[in-house]
Amino acid sequence: MIKIFFGDDRVLAQKEIKKALGENYEVFDGLELGETDLPSIFFGASLF
Repeated sequence: MIKIFFGDDRVLAQKEIKKALGENYEVFDGLELGETDLPSIFFGASLF
């Protein structure tokens, strides 16, 4: 499942993420992502 939290207040976003997902989550900053990063995020890395 993918959930997107968007907003200018990072502290409030972090609180909402922890409330919704607990402590087990991974964060990707959208401003630093490129098109080549998306497949590895959605499909994961290969073990081979």
